[in-house]
Amino acid sequence: MAEVDYKSLFNQAKVFISSKFDYSKLTLAEKLSIILVQIAIFAIALLIGFSILMFLSFALVNTLSKATDSPALSYLIVAGIWALICLLIFTFKTVLIVNPITRFVTKLMFNNPQDENK
Repeated sequence: MAEVDYKSLFNQAKVFISSKFDYSKLTLAEKLSIILVQIAIFAIALLIGFSILMFLSFALVNTLSKATDSPALSYLIVAGIWALICLLIFTFKTVLIVNPITRFVTKLMFNNPQDENK
């Protein structure tokens, strides 16, 4: 039987495991930073989007108040439109919210770096 240098084998295994652990930490840091950047971009877009929707709602109220001669009725109409939109979003939350987020996270977590180079 060939003589095996157990000390050298142990050191190589230790270096290999250390390298794999460092690679895992680096991969985790990369994926976590991608998720945090996406959350920040989403938060900024959400803030800007809410501002735009608020101004558009006031413009619609102004237009409807001229058409109906009643500001209170136009506010009720716009509130009803927003309630309907909220109801639709709540009804289709799986299709509109859950599935895209799940797809993004699973693609990010389980995508091989070798597949991206092809």
